[in-house]
Amino acid sequence: VPYPKEDLDDILQDALAGDQGAEAKMDDLYAKILLKYAWRNKRFSEKYHEVMGAILASKVPLSPTAIQMLQPSQLDIQNILPYLKPLLQAIPEGATKQPLQLIHKSLQEFLTERAMHVSQWEIFAINEKEHSQQLALHCLNIMNAELLVGCSPGIGYLKQPSRDIPNMDGVVVSEHLWYACRFWLDHLNDCNLPQEDLLVSLELFLHEKAIFWIELTTAKGSLPNVLQLSEWIKVNIPSYNI
Repeated sequence: VPYPKEDLDDILQDALAGDQGAEAKMDDLYAKILLKYAWRNKRFSEKYHEVMGAILASKVPLSPTAIQMLQPSQLDIQNILPYLKPLLQAIPEGATKQPLQLIHKSLQEFLTERAMHVSQWEIFAINEKEHSQQLALHCLNIMNAELLVGCSPGIGYLKQPSRDIPNMDGVVVSEHLWYACRFWLDHLNDCNLPQEDLLVSLELFLHEKAIFWIELTTAKGSLPNVLQLSEWIKVNIPSYNI
């Protein structure tokens, strides 16, 4: 498929003109691209699902650097990005901080819905909910490791005599840590049957890091949804005393 972007543009023009077969044509284009990948290579398949799963399940577009930091494996995202280029909006060479976005929203629907129901396409289909559940764990692990007194003026101020919320203008919080702080609860809501590793990380977070999370998100001007967390715990861990 030498010109996927141009071919997709032509199909989208057909769709705007009322062509009822536009969706099938887009699916066929995506499938032609994806079926050419080396799916028998276990490492490639694993890295594809890690990266594409994160792109599809994340709540906002993330840079390659942030996606790599949010993955627990030894993922070198720069090795797989060249293969994914036909599926992504163009980014400059070496632009590791520019968010990755799909070439078109129809690709998300194809990978997370229609590809799930065609046996030949299951190799590249993405279970968005499963990857969101994985991101819940990864976000918790990031916060447990990186929410530390002294790493930011937005952490530890409630123990100061004044307890004043600090001015965070010009203070840089890493993209992956700030993503974890903002969206871990959204991912947690996809965890209806939480696994043991998630529960262990959550317990550590609640005992040692929750106050730091509240401090940092408040200092950054984002109100933490503690009620949402309380409701999730009541439903999924009824024996836990908040």
